[in-house]
Amino acid sequence: MKNNCCKISLFAFAIFTSASANAEPQDFTSAYVKCASTRDDRQRLACFDALTATIVKQNSPPSTNKNSYLSMSLIDLKTDIKSLTGKKVTVPGYIQMVGEMAFIKGELVDMTPITINIEQLPREDRKRAIQGCISTLCGATISGTVRNDGFTARIDVDRVVWQ
Repeated sequence: MKNNCCKISLFAFAIFTSASANAEPQDFTSAYVKCASTRDDRQRLACFDALTATIVKQNSPPSTNKNSYLSMSLIDLKTDIKSLTGKKVTVPGYIQMVGEMAFIKGELVDMTPITINIEQLPREDRKRAIQGCISTLCGATISGTVRNDGFTARIDVDRVVWQ
């Protein structure tokens, strides 16, 4: 009984500390009391197992799906680009073409644009960039993979949403 008492006390501690770590803590007190008052050992264990699973799920970071894109601002991309190599990102900004090179910028006079590779985009998107983004900036949100060739970083764009 003493051993079970210690386990239950540790469990209660875990409930209250995990709840206090959340921005909006959930009160598990009534669920804990319900489990603790269950007389049948198997049912009580099942109750605590279910409650523990709920608490762990609530306090676990979101899963990172390899196919999902990390949405970020252009300034965050510029700041962290070296650590993002190989990651998929979605970034709003302005596309500008200079000859055959494409860039994503924060504004017209942005002196630190990020090179983007638009070769994998559908023909109509490439055509729109080539025709419309030379003399003006084209508002767009791009999604693609951050690459680094050892000298400079770029984004291989696989999707664009024009604004």
